[in-house]
Amino acid sequence: MADTPYATLTPPSGWSVYSNQGAESGLKTTVSLSSGEIVGGDPAFLDSIADAFYEVALTAVEAYITPSNIEDPLQNWGDFLTSLKSNTVIRDALDSIANVTAVQAVQAVAGNTVQTSGSALGELQDETLQDATDAIFSELNSGNVEPGSLLGWYQYTIHTITQLLTSTTLQFQKSVVGNAVEIYLGLDGQMVAASNSSSITYSGNNSVVVQGGAADDLLTSGSRDDVLVGWAGNDIMIASEGKDTYIGGDGTDTVDYSGFHGFATPLKASLATGKGTSGPATGHSYVGVEVLIGTAGGDDLTANGAGTTLYGGGGNDVLRDTSTTGSATLNGGDGNDTASYFGRTQGITASLSAPGDTTGYLISIENLYGTDYNDVLVGNSENNILTGLEGNDTLVGRGGADTLDGRGGSDTASYQSASSSVTADLRAGNGTQGDAAGDTLISIENLTGSAYGDKLYGDSAANVLRGGNGDDALRGRGGADTLDGGNGFDFASYSDATASVTVDLASGKGLAGEALGDTLVSIEGLAGSGYDDLLQGDGNDNYFYGNGGNDILRGRGGADTFDGGSGLDFATYSDASASVVADLASGGISGEAEGDVYISIEGLTGTSYADTLHGDAGSNTLVGRDGDDILNGRRGADQLIGGDGFDFATYSEASAAVAVDLASQRGTAGEAKDDILTEIEGLIGSAYGDTLSGNKEVNHLRGEAGNDVLDGRGGADLLQGGAGADQLTGGTGADNFLYLNLSDSGKTSGTWDTITDFSQTDGDKIDVSAIDAYVGSPGNQTFTFIGSAGYSGTPGELRANVSNGYTYIGVDVDGDQASDMVIRLNGIHTLTAADFIL
Repeated sequence: MADTPYATLTPPSGWSVYSNQGAESGLKTTVSLSSGEIVGGDPAFLDSIADAFYEVALTAVEAYITPSNIEDPLQNWGDFLTSLKSNTVIRDALDSIANVTAVQAVQAVAGNTVQTSGSALGELQDETLQDATDAIFSELNSGNVEPGSLLGWYQYTIHTITQLLTSTTLQFQKSVVGNAVEIYLGLDGQMVAASNSSSITYSGNNSVVVQGGAADDLLTSGSRDDVLVGWAGNDIMIASEGKDTYIGGDGTDTVDYSGFHGFATPLKASLATGKGTSGPATGHSYVGVEVLIGTAGGDDLTANGAGTTLYGGGGNDVLRDTSTTGSATLNGGDGNDTASYFGRTQGITASLSAPGDTTGYLISIENLYGTDYNDVLVGNSENNILTGLEGNDTLVGRGGADTLDGRGGSDTASYQSASSSVTADLRAGNGTQGDAAGDTLISIENLTGSAYGDKLYGDSAANVLRGGNGDDALRGRGGADTLDGGNGFDFASYSDATASVTVDLASGKGLAGEALGDTLVSIEGLAGSGYDDLLQGDGNDNYFYGNGGNDILRGRGGADTFDGGSGLDFATYSDASASVVADLASGGISGEAEGDVYISIEGLTGTSYADTLHGDAGSNTLVGRDGDDILNGRRGADQLIGGDGFDFATYSEASAAVAVDLASQRGTAGEAKDDILTEIEGLIGSAYGDTLSGNKEVNHLRGEAGNDVLDGRGGADLLQGGAGADQLTGGTGADNFLYLNLSDSGKTSGTWDTITDFSQTDGDKIDVSAIDAYVGSPGNQTFTFIGSAGYSGTPGELRANVSNGYTYIGVDVDGDQASDMVIRLNGIHTLTAADFIL
């Protein structure tokens, strides 16, 4: 039976074709093969690929074709083979064969490289390529692979394989490199195209080493202990189980765990240490890998500083950046994800919304975890968890119901960028207004407010509260706090203190109670406790709120507002450098009291100088202190304490007559009723008929208008009846009866004053020196005593005469020989000029 021709060989010039290997004769230009080999004898590379070989085992050999000259290459044959069937083998015992054109599947023999010129090497159709025992390298170039298998024991370099069907399997059974099989991707190829839904499956008991080329490769490991090498290009290595090693090489290389679902333990992998330690990454190693992609669960991934990227994927991930060589890119993906910088050797400014060390590097991150150093962690409008760890950290929540956990150190929750006022309370551990609303504050020692009117409250520890702009209220509570109001009119509040406090804005210190040790900066107002506080201002316009208790409020200069709150509260000017005039009804009038406003103030304390202190309609306590003070209690049961100096209690504004007795220290009638007078030396009556009584000390009693009764009692008293028909009793001692105006005593019966106990023995005097004796002459003229003689018509005469058991004293200031003022003395007295102060 004749052979069926499968190939027609047309050799180049100088070549012979033989049908038997090694034959020297039998040249044929046409060879008919039913099954056989074509064998070349010399190197036959068209493009000088010198070291690429195919490793396949021989099949049945039925015919050989060799070149006629062993030294000539088998190449450039044009249509070397035009038709070969499936079990035809082309072989060169030593070298390569080039320029083969085939329309059927071709088997290459060990030690040879089949290269094509023109049409591609035919499809491998259900063929098995096995390598020979002595083969080292092989190469398959430009082939299409359909279902079948490649069984090999050694190393293959595959430039391009286009996978036509998804069921193709590359199966390896043995390796010369330990238990691993090495797969090298060509310079411009991919093992599995990214857009291709097919996959490569490795089966058997061996590990795999897959190496990429210069392009962007997609490499997938098997379930064994594999090695994937990306080399050049931005490679993606799909992770699977097994203790795999991922070597990225040049470019930006990725290890992807996104295909894992429902793993019993979470993924934990670190580019910094180059190790995977938990979950599907257990036993994995990373060299030159820049990107990790996590699973759909909660992963724990660690970057390796600048140039590395972590993708958390689904789940609540922890993405760590512990390097100090710049910031990694951390992309949380879905879930509630945390960027952690714990382990860094210096603090960081990490922000989810604003410029900082991490600007542009944090994506889809909800929480921040800082270092053991001084960090600034900034959230966004979502519900963030910011954890400071050790160090003095600043945590900025920025909207949302945030959890701000300072941990160790002295940490600050800052609302400096808030768009409205905030309220935050460290003792309660929460925020209740503005951007702070819904915030949870844990281990936070300090608060920084917004540019608006904030309320910042501390706890029992040493806090720093900074109000920023706006009119803020800062409440330090216990501990040695720093209260910095910043701009605006700011308050330091001790309203919930458990005992009285002492605070001094001039020195910027808290001196007693829960204020002890506090430092106050840019504070304009003070709010006291429910107890007896001492609140002191500075030279500025201050506001004091005493709250409960009997408080003492000291303004010191400036137009201050004193709001005592409940209790008996004092506005004090005790350290003023000059006298003051202060009026609880209308406000401060002069001195350091000028411009002061009084709200719920019951008491006034004066200076060391001559003050005038006025009460209001309530029950007031007025303390003059040093200096010759005038105390005006007005209505109410007032306590008037003169202090040192010669002090007056005045009732000049009373709407009815009053009765006051300095000996009993009581007011007994009118607006003086129930008044208590202590260290008061003088009394000033009303415009009505008052009864003013002194004590055994030196007193000055002024009746003012009205028909008053003045009784000096003991001591060298000064009695001044004022207008009206007054009754004056000096008592024991050298008393002085003072007349300042002609109107102080009338000139007709029933209008003149009566001195009841004038005593020349005691040294009493009648003082008219303030009255001008001659009204027609400039200046204050002195009276001339003329005894009991009649007026001569000369202005300025003073006479004394006796009638009906009384002694009458008259004065003529205009020379009309008629008395312009008359004073009556009980009893008959022989008066001389020495009895008068003329």
